[in-house]
Amino acid sequence: MPLELLIKKAPASPEQKRFWQQVDLLADRVLAYQEKQTPVLLRFLWEMDIPSAVFWWGSRDPENFAALWREVVNHLRGQRGVRNALFVFSPAGSNRDTGISESAYYPGDEVVDLVALTAYSDRFSDDTNEKTAEILRCYRAMRKVAPSQPIGFAEVGPQAPESVYD
Repeated sequence: MPLELLIKKAPASPEQKRFWQQVDLLADRVLAYQEKQTPVLLRFLWEMDIPSAVFWWGSRDPENFAALWREVVNHLRGQRGVRNALFVFSPAGSNRDTGISESAYYPGDEVVDLVALTAYSDRFSDDTNEKTAEILRCYRAMRKVAPSQPIGFAEVGPQAPESVYD
């Protein structure tokens, strides 16, 4: 689905109405935790930099992705009053298939509280390892566009053999 169809405008498409209904359901859940003074980490539209066959929002136009992200965060904070959520921007750091840097999707510090990378490798200590080099490249790219944001890992683990997916 093209992301630009979800950005608020009139008249709203059925897809757009459904998407924003889901965002409001999310707001309801987060606000329930807000009443209990419990923080919530929201990692939505994750790994946007990998091919769209994996996620419907993947490898789409970075400008539309960033615009939709900003609109969702502004809706949750502004219209719904969400104050207990930390918004987690979480690229996969694997842009080999798309050629678009994960930093191109970054929507801005005002709507991102944390950056969390995905890291799967069998040899994290081996900086000649292709996957480790990819993780370091992603870290450096994100540090350039988000120098004041904390950067951590959303997913970490050993690289599964290709046969696992057969």
